[in-house]
Amino acid sequence: MSARKGLVMSDTQRDTMDVYFRGILSSLRYAKDYAIAAGAYVLASKTHRRALVDTGEPNIEKYLSELKSVLTRHNAEIDSIIITHSHHDHVGGINSVIKHVIGHEFSKVPIYKIYREGDGNLCKFEYIVDGHEIRIEGATIRFIQTPGHTSDHTSLWLEEENALFRMKREIEILDTLRDLGIASSMDITNKVYADTPMSVRIAALNNVELHLTKLIKDEKVEEIGFHLYKIAD
Repeated sequence: MSARKGLVMSDTQRDTMDVYFRGILSSLRYAKDYAIAAGAYVLASKTHRRALVDTGEPNIEKYLSELKSVLTRHNAEIDSIIITHSHHDHVGGINSVIKHVIGHEFSKVPIYKIYREGDGNLCKFEYIVDGHEIRIEGATIRFIQTPGHTSDHTSLWLEEENALFRMKREIEILDTLRDLGIASSMDITNKVYADTPMSVRIAALNNVELHLTKLIKDEKVEEIGFHLYKIAD
């Protein structure tokens, strides 16, 4: 899709994106005591309305407390939830967030997600399709279905920011480079997409290279040869 071509950002756009996403418990991203990973982010806007991107694990008191604190600090409230994929560390906290943070009935808070067979009765999702757009005051969010990690995985394109939000994949790429030391983009793709068919992996290679371009600009990764990378010193 044409949206993906805009991933190469100027310094100004990249700085704006860093402000745009308020990471919840980012310091605990790798903490074993809180298996939250990158599983919950608050999408900022120019008003008090916020979208929560993924919900983390269920019943993590420190996470729920920090989420409430962030919202209070910004005089904000969550009026929609976006689920990027159906792994437990991303959907498991839905009930906890609704009950302890939002305090509304499910019907009053839309929970957007790409359909996946076997979603079960976790909650009443508002299913959307690739290319669907929603608006939160000051922000247009486009869903880009990116299967591979799971069949229902979606990335989020921020129209006004000209930016792609897919932090989990960046973390996986960085972890792969830490494990391998030096790796080609295809080496990274083969490890990150190890459980997917080769036909999907070839398509995913372009996505990995887009992430690597951003990580180089962020000075987190160095390109030391033709499509050869390592963690930046």
